Amino acid sequence: MAMEASEANRAASVQQVLTMSPVGSALRVRMRMFPALVNCCTIDWFLPWPDEALLGVSARQLSNMQGISDEVKESVSKACCFVHQEVIRTSFIFEDRLRRKVYVTPKSYLDLISLYLEMIQEKKDEKDISLKRLQTGVDKIDEANQFVNSLQEELTKLAPVITEKIKEADELVPVVTEEQKKAEVIKEKVASEEVVVRKQADEVKAIADDAQKDLDIAMPALESALKSLDALDKKDIQEIKSFAKPPPLVMMTMEAVNVLLQEKPDWDTAKKVLNRPTFLQDLKSYDKDNIPEKVLKQLSKYVTKPEYTVEAVGNQSKAAKSLCMWTYAMDTYSKVAKEVEPKKQKVAELNDKLAKANSELQASLEMFMG
Repeated sequence: MAMEASEANRAASVQQVLTMSPVGSALRVRMRMFPALVNCCTIDWFLPWPDEALLGVSARQLSNMQGISDEVKESVSKACCFVHQEVIRTSFIFEDRLRRKVYVTPKSYLDLISLYLEMIQEKKDEKDISLKRLQTGVDKIDEANQFVNSLQEELTKLAPVITEKIKEADELVPVVTEEQKKAEVIKEKVASEEVVVRKQADEVKAIADDAQKDLDIAMPALESALKSLDALDKKDIQEIKSFAKPPPLVMMTMEAVNVLLQEKPDWDTAKKVLNRPTFLQDLKSYDKDNIPEKVLKQLSKYVTKPEYTVEAVGNQSKAAKSLCMWTYAMDTYSKVAKEVEPKKQKVAELNDKLAKANSELQASLEMFMG
């Protein structure tokens, strides 16, 4: 009983202190939501700090500043105090004219001092960096001077050798002149071959770019179809397999898939295909570049039907919609690939010619450089 009484006394003696800032709307919102904060609490409103307190706080905050005299610290302390008081005075004018309350709290004063200290530190860091750069520059200049002096000494030692080399060079002038004439002939040949090689390279690039442009038309649909397949899981496949009698468009989709996989286009075969553990991977890794012409003709019977559209299939089955997108992508890609194949062969043929021309050009260059 004594322990319970002690606990009760302690609970009755507990006092809670809530500190709140009047800045912003948070205090007003809390007062409206919790009226007991006003009715059942003793409110202590802390008045602005006097000048003595402001000066004392700023002096304390600035006391650890290095490299600044006490006179400057005192001046900065007074300036901070003055700015804070001026802001308070201006806030009263602002409230009087616009009827809007602006609270300038001691926290604002502390933020002012902190900002000043941060700016001072930033400027000191900038000064240190500048000094370091200047010192580095001076060191580089000293190194350069030493290097120049060493070169001057070496040049003095080499002067006789240089004179001898100049004499030898004068004797070689006729020989060099003759070699230059030969080099000019080779240079003209190289320039002519370069024109031919460049023209062939431009032709190869133009055909390759044209082929790539055709492929770029089909790739978005293919990538979209593969991305749609990535979104499928076992539940989606199970959704299709669960049909005892699939909707017409779902059946049409599976027939098109079976045709591409070179399976019988019937529902029993379709269910066997769907049961394969590697079904989705088979679609993703499908050899789209080597689809037999017979398969493409059979596929065309489906993709040309007006009722066989991605949107219509999607209305009957989400999973079948992705498979439908895949069949369309295979059809589009195969048509484009069929048009691109002659261009690829032409590029390969031109690349062989280009390689031969480059080889001849390299031989001429080696002769020219030699």
